[in-house]
Amino acid sequence: MEAAATWHHSLKRLPVAQMLRSLALKAFPEDGYVQYYMGRHYDYEAEKPELASPHYKNAVKILPNNPLILKEYIMFLDLALKDHKTIARLFKAYQVGNSKGRTPFLEMNGPGVGALLCEASINAKSTPGLDKLGDAMWTKARQISPLSDCVKHNWQLYYKKNNYADLHPLWTRFRLMAAGGTQHHIVPHNQPSVRFQGDKLFLTSPFNNSG
Repeated sequence: MEAAATWHHSLKRLPVAQMLRSLALKAFPEDGYVQYYMGRHYDYEAEKPELASPHYKNAVKILPNNPLILKEYIMFLDLALKDHKTIARLFKAYQVGNSKGRTPFLEMNGPGVGALLCEASINAKSTPGLDKLGDAMWTKARQISPLSDCVKHNWQLYYKKNNYADLHPLWTRFRLMAAGGTQHHIVPHNQPSVRFQGDKLFLTSPFNNSG
């Protein structure tokens, strides 16, 4: 699927890209990454949200704790489908620990979780009965990724004030970075870093602790 994106975007060979997508979907229909990439293709490239929806839904079902997949599914439901009822059901489903393998949003950690909580908090805040969950998700997003683009871009939506820059001068940003650190991502050139997020652990060194 990542090779298909390279043929599509870098090499501009759309028939080859489509062939690779078809082969991947035929050979690996139960693979969550294949389902996600198909959904993303129909969402961003083909602009056919009605075809993207089932693939995104399948990806979330297969990989329920991947923060990037969850974030993009929530944004798709919000922006493309305007389906706020499904978003509300999704939030409530993730409030129950270990339900169908789901980890509650506020218990998630790792790369991508800050962006998920940041984006999801805005939707939860505007959903009746979930405003406290929205506040909690926003608070954790600011704790684990205080200088993220998502926090910066959604600041005015959350506080109704465009004062992010005033409250984050240079030394404040330095203090927040020192206290919270920064998250690094491994990203394919033409696709999001979906394979490197979620429950899988990846070593950054080829050497183990035994030397």
